[in-house]
Amino acid sequence: MVKVLEDRYKLRIYAGYEPEFRIFRKEGFEESTRNKPGSQADTIIPPTPWTSGSDMLRYGHLSAYEFFVMDLDQYLQAAGIDIIEYLNENGSGEIETPLVPKFGIAAADTYFIFKHAVREIAKKHDMRVSFMTKPLVGELSTGCHFNHSLWDIESGKNVLFDSSASDNLSNLAHNWLGGLFEHMPALTALCSPTVNCYRRLHAGWAPGHMDWELDNRFVTVRLKNVGEDGTYLENRLSSSASCPYHVMAATLAAGMDGIERRLEPPSRGAYNPAKGAPIMKELPKTLKEAIDALKKDTILVDRLGNQFVDWFIRAKEFGDLKTLGQIDIKEESEEFLAQERYEYLEFI
Repeated sequence: MVKVLEDRYKLRIYAGYEPEFRIFRKEGFEESTRNKPGSQADTIIPPTPWTSGSDMLRYGHLSAYEFFVMDLDQYLQAAGIDIIEYLNENGSGEIETPLVPKFGIAAADTYFIFKHAVREIAKKHDMRVSFMTKPLVGELSTGCHFNHSLWDIESGKNVLFDSSASDNLSNLAHNWLGGLFEHMPALTALCSPTVNCYRRLHAGWAPGHMDWELDNRFVTVRLKNVGEDGTYLENRLSSSASCPYHVMAATLAAGMDGIERRLEPPSRGAYNPAKGAPIMKELPKTLKEAIDALKKDTILVDRLGNQFVDWFIRAKEFGDLKTLGQIDIKEESEEFLAQERYEYLEFI
C-alpha cells in the first residue's frame, strides 16, 4: 500500500503512532494468566498494576521506577526509536508514549520494534507489560491513535493543507476522509482486532460513531489544521491490540479509494444525541459485526488482497470468536475478563 501511494499518486505518508500500554507487577501478572476459562470469581486473581490510577501523577511515587524509564529510553534511542514524551494516563499502570513520526513503512516498523522492546526491558526490572485493550474491571481501556498526513514527493508540500479553504483542508483531504468513512465498518475489524477491543469502543474517551471534527477528542477522526506542518488526521479507532502494519495498510487502502472515487465524508461534527436524532452511523459493537462488515467490503478486500483478508478472517473466526465469541462484552465481570486475559494478556 505504501508503494502504491508513492508510485501511483506520488505521495508519501508521514505517520506516527501513540501507543498506550499497562505495566504490571511480575507476581500478580503471572498468577492472573493461570486463571483458566470457567474459573469462579472468588478464585480469580487479577493482575496487579504498577500504580493505581489515583497516584499516577505523584512524582515521588513515579521516581521509584525512573530506572526502568531511563533504561527503556536508552535502548530505544540506540535502536533509532525516538519517543516524543512519556505520559501518565488515567488508568492504573497506564502509560502513553507517542512516537516521533516517520515517512512510509518506517513508522510501522518503529512501533513494531517499540512494542517488543518495552516488554523485554520491563522484564529486566521485574515488571510485565501488556497491550491488551481492557484487562481490568472498572478501569479505562488503552488505545493507539494513528496520526498521519500526506506529502507530495516532488514539491515536498503537505497535500492535506489548503490555506485558501475555509477549514484549511484541501479537496484531497476531504476525499481521503470520505474513503476512511466509506470503509470504516470494515476498518474497525483491522483496527480493533480482538473481542476485548470492543470493551473500549462505545465507551468514555473512545470512538462510537462515524464522526469527525477539528481538534475534538471525542470523535473517531480528529483533525488538526494549524498550518502546513501542523495539518494531519488522528484516527482514534485503533486499539492498543492492533497491528501497526494492518492499521497503516487499511488506512491507505481506504483513503486511496476515496481519492479515486472523489468520496466525501459525512457532515462535520461530533455525535451529540442532546441536539436531536443521531445522524452519525454507529461503529460495529462486536468483533463479529466488524468481521461481517469486512467480508462485505469487496473494494477494501480487493485492495488489501484476498489472500491476506481471508487469512485474517479465518484467524479471527477460528481463534478469537471460537473461544470468546459467546462473551457479552456489555457485562464487565471478573469471570469474563479472566477468560479474555487468558487469551490476550501475555500475547498482546
